[in-house]
Amino acid sequence: MPDRKLEKSGNLHTLLIVMVCFLFSQCTFAGSDDFSTEDATSSDWKFTVTPYLWLAGLDASVDTNGGGTQSDDDYDFLSLDNLEKVGFITASASKNMWSIEGDAVYLKFSDSVTQGEAVTEADFTGTVFELLGAYRLDRFENVEVLFGARTLTLDMKVDIGTIIGGSNKESWTDPIIGIRYIRPISDRWRLLLRGEVGGFGVSTDLTTDASVGFDFSTTKNTSLYLGYRYMKYEFDKDDVLTDLTAQGYLFGFQFRF
Repeated sequence: MPDRKLEKSGNLHTLLIVMVCFLFSQCTFAGSDDFSTEDATSSDWKFTVTPYLWLAGLDASVDTNGGGTQSDDDYDFLSLDNLEKVGFITASASKNMWSIEGDAVYLKFSDSVTQGEAVTEADFTGTVFELLGAYRLDRFENVEVLFGARTLTLDMKVDIGTIIGGSNKESWTDPIIGIRYIRPISDRWRLLLRGEVGGFGVSTDLTTDASVGFDFSTTKNTSLYLGYRYMKYEFDKDDVLTDLTAQGYLFGFQFRF
């Protein structure tokens, strides 16, 4: 695990915030775009499995003394050297006008920071599980109503030298509602639009989410997705992390059966 010397004071706190931000940025793709091309009138169950990736840029604010401060972008915690384990996958099952979608995310990061003579080691593990239901409207066959919940769990551990250490584990569960619009534009291409809101003060104050993309059927049972997504979290005033914005390109490959 390579050591780095940070030039600015207080970067240990920034390190922890950036770890939290990255988990949010990755998990928020979960279930964001259903790539199913099956007929809604079919009486048979249809299933999909989709590995994916979201290349998101981050903009986060923290509140340590009653005032928001931006995360330190000079420190690149999100390097491949720090990423130890990762997994992203989403799946869905649909029948007639209804469908259910689940998503699982696992991330583990580790890094060490040298400040003077002290060596600080930080480990971060994050898991996300999202479960959504969707109903396709009778009068608007290209529109689906979305509803469900997302649970995020963070487990952080920090050791400073051989004397000081600590850990913290927290979870947030938010309700989600939204609309998805799917428009065929050719035999193999489709346009996908999606908007969501959530939180409502249950766990976070508010979450907003919007995405646009294109789905290309590579074979009868597979398709490729390319798109762009914008998401923002607004947290409770008692949380250290006050708000987070993540946006970037989406890539996914779906298997249907």
